[in-house]
Amino acid sequence: MEARRPTLEFLVQVLGSYNGQSFMHGLSRAIVEALPRDDPLLDQVSTALDLTGVMHGEFGRVETYRQKKQDMEQWLVDPRERVRDFAKRHIYGLDQQIAGEQRRSEEDLEFRKRSYPSNDDAQ
Repeated sequence: MEARRPTLEFLVQVLGSYNGQSFMHGLSRAIVEALPRDDPLLDQVSTALDLTGVMHGEFGRVETYRQKKQDMEQWLVDPRERVRDFAKRHIYGLDQQIAGEQRRSEEDLEFRKRSYPSNDDAQ
């Protein structure tokens, strides 16, 4: 395992360059399978999977995380137990991020409506 460690660390760094795009999921699954369940490098894999590019709209981040969750749900049928366990933990984290971003987006939208009423709101 130690001889492969530098290679795994390098691959995780590469993952971070692709904004969590789904075509990197095959490599991500292989890395997850190669690491022990409690390895700190798994946190970096999670971070790489959660990276995003440009998001648009008031709820852009919410929609992006929902898509990432949908992509991650495919991992739940992987034959490898470590991959399924990682997916369950990652999906839980995404659920938390979605809930937080939904609340934040709704609050921001309400604040803007109150601060800058449109003609429709004034009538």
